[in-house]
Amino acid sequence: MLRIVKVNNDGSKGTGSVQWVDTNFGENGGTSAGYSVEFEVLKAGKVSLQYTGEYGNYNWDKVTYKAPATTITAKTPVTSSKTSSTSKTSSSNSSSNTSSNKDKSEMSSDTNLSALKINGATLAPSFTPSRISYVASCGADVQKVTVSATASDTKSKIAGIGTYDVTDGKKISITVTAESGAKKTYTVTLENPGDGEIEVIRDQLEARVDDISYHIATDLSNVTGPAGLEAHDATFNGADIQVFSDKEDTFSVYYLIDDKTGKGDYFTYLDQRDEFEPLHFLKLNGVEYIFVNDGLTEAPAGYTVSEASLGNGLAKVYYAEDETYKDFGILYCFANGRLQYYRYDFAEKTIQRAPDFPPKAVSQSNTDATAKTTDKQSGKGVFQWFMGLSASGKAVVFGFAVVVLCLLLLIIILPISAVARSRKAGKADTKENFTFDTVDLLNNNNDFPGRSD
Repeated sequence: MLRIVKVNNDGSKGTGSVQWVDTNFGENGGTSAGYSVEFEVLKAGKVSLQYTGEYGNYNWDKVTYKAPATTITAKTPVTSSKTSSTSKTSSSNSSSNTSSNKDKSEMSSDTNLSALKINGATLAPSFTPSRISYVASCGADVQKVTVSATASDTKSKIAGIGTYDVTDGKKISITVTAESGAKKTYTVTLENPGDGEIEVIRDQLEARVDDISYHIATDLSNVTGPAGLEAHDATFNGADIQVFSDKEDTFSVYYLIDDKTGKGDYFTYLDQRDEFEPLHFLKLNGVEYIFVNDGLTEAPAGYTVSEASLGNGLAKVYYAEDETYKDFGILYCFANGRLQYYRYDFAEKTIQRAPDFPPKAVSQSNTDATAKTTDKQSGKGVFQWFMGLSASGKAVVFGFAVVVLCLLLLIIILPISAVARSRKAGKADTKENFTFDTVDLLNNNNDFPGRSD
C-alpha cells in the first residue's frame, strides 16, 4: 500500500490519483513530457500504476492515450518509493526504490521445536511441538545429560541446549526465538530417584474428556488464567504441575492441552467422580460465575437437585420444592475471588448471593436449649427494656403498674371481705335461734318428766 507524499512538475494529488495539467506540452514541436511523484510505502506488497492522459494538438483535436500498467514491489514500509513517468505519445517508464529489510508481517513467527532430545535420560511424555513441559528421568549412575533440539523454522534461534549436571528436580529451559522476535520456552525437569526405580509419569499427566486425549500442563507461565485465579505449584497423581487457584487455595482450575491439536483450555476436576470437566461459567455484569458442580452430594431437605443449561455449559442447580420459588435455583460458583452459593432468577436472568443456603437443620434438643435460654434471659430483657426508657416513659410504666397492682389487690380483697361478712352473718343467726329455744324451754319446765312442784 502506497501513500502519495510529493508531486513534481506542478501536479496535484487526489485520493489514489495524481493529475498534471501541462499547458506547454507540444510547444516547439515537443512530443514528450516528464512527470514525477514520490510515494511512502505503508505496507509491503505489489502495487499497480496506470498512466492515462489526453491532450489537444495544434488543430485542437483531442487525443486520448493510455500507457501499459506498471507494477511496483514495495518490500518495506519505512522506505519511500519514487517513480517517474515519461510520456512519448503513449508510453511510460517507472522505477522503484526498495529496501532489503523485511516487513515484520512477512517474518516467520514459528516458535516450535521439531525435535527435543535428552541424551542420558528418558523424556516423558513423548515430545510433541505443542507440549512445553516434560520430565526427564535419569538412571542412578547418570551425572550429566545433554540437551539437543531442532527448530521447526531454520530462521529461528534456540537457547538452552548443551550439557547439564544432573540434580533431582532441576529445571532446564529451552527457548525458541522466531525471526519475528516471538518466543516460546520448553521446560524439562530432571528426575533422579537414586538407586530406586526410574519413575515415568506420563500416564499420571494424561486425561481423557469426551473421547478426546489431553495432557495436563505443568508450566503456566505463558498462560493467562481466569479472573481471580493465579498460577500456583501443585501435585497431581504424584507429578508436579501448576494450576490456577485462589489465594486461599479453595478452588483450582487445570489447563489441559489437546494432544491432537495442541490447543489448551480450562478444566475443573471433580473429586467425587474423579474426572475432568470443561470450565462452565455464566457472565453477568462483567463478573464470571464459574460453576462448581462438585458442591453438596445430596440436596438438602426441601430441595431437589438437577442440571440446567446456563452460560456456556451445564450447571448443577438446587430447586426448592415450594412452588413459590419455582423461578429460582441455587448455584455453587466461584466468583469475586471466593466460593459461595448464589440464587439465580431464571425469569429475570439475575443472580445474587444466597447466604441462607444450605438451610441449617435445627434439632429438638437445640430447640429446648434455646427455649430454656430464652426463659432465663426474659427477665433480664424486660429490665434492660425498662432501663432504656426515658424518664417520662418510666413514669408512665410505673403508674400503669401501680394501677394494675391496685386492681389486683381489689380483686383479691373484695372476695375475702365478702366471705368474712357472710361468715359473721351466719354466726349471728345461730346465736339468735339458740337463745329463743332456751327461753321456750325455760318457759315450759313443767313439761319435763319427773318435774314436781
